[in-house]
Amino acid sequence: MLVLGHRGASAAAAENTPEAFALADRMGADGVELDVRRVADGRLLVAHDPLPESLDEVDALGFPTLAAALDACGDRMLVNVEIKNSKSDPGYDPTMAVVAPVIDELRRRGAQSRHRWLISSFSWSTLAACRELAPEIPTGCLTSDQVDDTTIERLAAVGHAAL
Repeated sequence: MLVLGHRGASAAAAENTPEAFALADRMGADGVELDVRRVADGRLLVAHDPLPESLDEVDALGFPTLAAALDACGDRMLVNVEIKNSKSDPGYDPTMAVVAPVIDELRRRGAQSRHRWLISSFSWSTLAACRELAPEIPTGCLTSDQVDDTTIERLAAVGHAAL
């Protein structure tokens, strides 16, 4: 069994913070899940809920960058990077501008870390863009719908590693 800290060790530290991810590592978690969003100025910030539209408000709230969160995860844990880019979300980006910088940040950490990454999303189009740009990084489809064998077969056929 794998132990994954949802948004880090979120029962003991503020969720989606470098402190929560570092604590999950110290506590021996096998991995963590984190949420990433792209801000209008191109930064990748770790936040579950939609970000304010004003960059001044975003800055005032002090969200960590994806780079800082990944640094806090150490070099051992699995990291499920959930890209928040669903059509129902404020700030949805149909151009998928979030995908390339997320992949670049993961790749920047070297091929030896590739086995640690999983990119997940509720957005099938976001995951398709990830699969196209970085087929070497596993992807996982998130859903709140009931899943049947046909759905599982369809996801496996396009290369997703997790559901």
